[in-house]
Amino acid sequence: MRQSTNTENIAVSSQIKLFPNPTSDVVNVHLDLQQASDLQYHLYDLQGRLLFRGNTFKKAIVHDFSLDVRDLVAEVYVLKLVVEDKVLVE
Repeated sequence: MRQSTNTENIAVSSQIKLFPNPTSDVVNVHLDLQQASDLQYHLYDLQGRLLFRGNTFKKAIVHDFSLDVRDLVAEVYVLKLVVEDKVLVE
């Protein structure tokens, strides 16, 4: 389920793609935007603990990056993506 704040102004033109899902080593993230923007990401466990965060450090329309999750136990995680002041949760 995708949740966002300020959905009328969100700069996403297509769905966020996370693959492979499930995974035991690396998860790939793909996001297309309508305009070039920075992207921050945060990965949380279901208890709300921040496991890691990062930034793509580029103003781009297409963001592709990978998260190394091989040291995490097999369970469900929450990926929070921040584009400017908009938040997407996958």
